[in-house]
Parts: sequence; C-alpha cells; structure tokens
Amino acid sequence: MMRKMSVKLKIVLWYTAAITIISAVVFIATTSFGKDMLKRDIIGRVTRTVTDSSRQIVGPDGVFRPRPDFKFYENGVHMLFYDSDGNLAGGQVPFGIQESIDFEDDKVRLLNLDGNDYYVYDREIRRTFIPVDKISKTAR
Repeated sequence: MMRKMSVKLKIVLWYTAAITIISAVVFIATTSFGKDMLKRDIIGRVTRTVTDSSRQIVGPDGVFRPRPDFKFYENGVHMLFYDSDGNLAGGQVPFGIQESIDFEDDKVRLLNLDGNDYYVYDREIRRTFIPVDKISKTAR
C-alpha cells in the first residue's frame, strides 16, 4: 500500500518544479538575447572600424596613404581598400575567400562565403573613389 506524501515533500517537489521552469525560461531568454547582442556588437564594430579607418587612410590631397603603423587586420576585422578601378590597393582578403564581393556603399550585409558567414560593410571615401571592405567572421 502506498503512503501519502507528506506536506514537506510536496512543498519540496513544487519548489523544485518551479525553480526548474524559471531556470529554463531564463536560459532560453538569455540565449536568444545573447545572439542578438552579438550580432549588434559585430555590426557596430565593423561599421566603427570602417568609419575610423576611412578617415585615417586618405591624405589631405585625397590619395590613398596608409600610415606605416596602420593595421589592416584588427579585432577580428579585415580591412580591404580598393582603387577606383576595383583593384585591391591595401589589405589582404581573408584566407579561403575565392569569390569577389560586390560593393554596396554604406550597407551592412551578411554573406556566406565558402561555407563561413561574414558581415561586410563597404564605404566610399568621397574625396576620391576608394571602396573600403570590412569583413568579420561570425561565430557559429
């Protein structure tokens, strides 16, 4: 014959169930907000780096002149500079990318290149046409 559960055991079981449900909801919310925050952080970092770099890379005469200490790769962001004919003027394309990327001024986009996801942001430097590509690999 089965004994009745004591009041103490019932309270412990209800408390355990409530804590488990609350923990699951918090975990799911944190995970979904974390992905969105990561995406915003990557986009912000890429656009900020493009803006800062485009101000530093062109001399007062509008000619492409990187400083000797200029870093074409910083904080996970590859910086590529192109001349008006679309030829690479500075930087290095990330390893493994074989296809060319179309230039879209002042627009952040997510591209899947060779099986990896990249955020790409292009900016035209107004003094002279120098497209700037910034590429950042995303975590999966």
